[in-house]
Parts: sequence; C-alpha cells; structure tokens
Amino acid sequence: MKRLFAPHEGPAMKVFLGLLAACSLACSLLSGCAAVGTDACAGTTTYTVTPTTATLDHMAAPPANQQQFTATSVTTYPKGCSIAIPAYVLAPFQTTWSSSDTVNAPIDSTFGQATNGVATCKGATTMPVTLTALSEGNVTATLICK
Repeated sequence: MKRLFAPHEGPAMKVFLGLLAACSLACSLLSGCAAVGTDACAGTTTYTVTPTTATLDHMAAPPANQQQFTATSVTTYPKGCSIAIPAYVLAPFQTTWSSSDTVNAPIDSTFGQATNGVATCKGATTMPVTLTALSEGNVTATLICK
C-alpha cells in the first residue's frame, strides 16, 4: 500500500514547518504586549461609588427616604497593549451590597435598574452607616439617616 502523504518526510514536512513558523511569527506580532509577557499588559482597576455620602430623613415617605448608590470600575492598560483604551464597567444593577446597619438602613442587592443599590432609611441612626460595594473592590459610601 502506497502512502499519499507523510508529513514527517521530505518536502511536505518543510512546507508544514514553514507554515508553522509563519503562523507563530504572525501571532506574536498581532498579540501586542503578549510578546513581552503577560505582566506587561496587566490592567489597573479603580473602583468608585456615587454618591459618596447621602443624608436622608427616615420619617419621609418613599422615595424621599431612599437613595440609589452606583458602583463603577475603570480598568486602564499600559501603552502598547492590545487593549489601548480604558475599559469602563458600570455595575449599578449587578453589584452585591452590604450595610453596617441592616435594620435602619438596608441596601438592596437585587439585580435590576430600579432596585440595585437602593438604600432606605427606615430609622434614625446614631452613627453614619457604611455601605459597601462588595463585588466592586469593597469601595464604600456613607449614609446618614436622620
């Protein structure tokens, strides 16, 4: 039985190795910073919450006793990386929140534009309440319930 193609022998192998080398070089050139190592293209992420402070009257009827907090993250990459522009990630509707006073000032972590990040003053607080965006770098905001 005669073999029609034996990739490990003769001219076919030379063509195969040439194509492999060309593909490797093209991938290296097209990958941006990947050619100098993955650490060179590590992004830096900054997290923020807005507003940073809110004061509400717990005696007011909703929505006057409520405030929606928004968590955002911005990741920037060094020049020369394949991702050259900052990556903005608004996460106001999918953030996991916590409150230092869940009785007087709970904050909603339910997914959705109308609910996520909404803190409600249900009672007066003696100390400012710390609201933490757990899924966004543990950044905090302050809520005062009068």
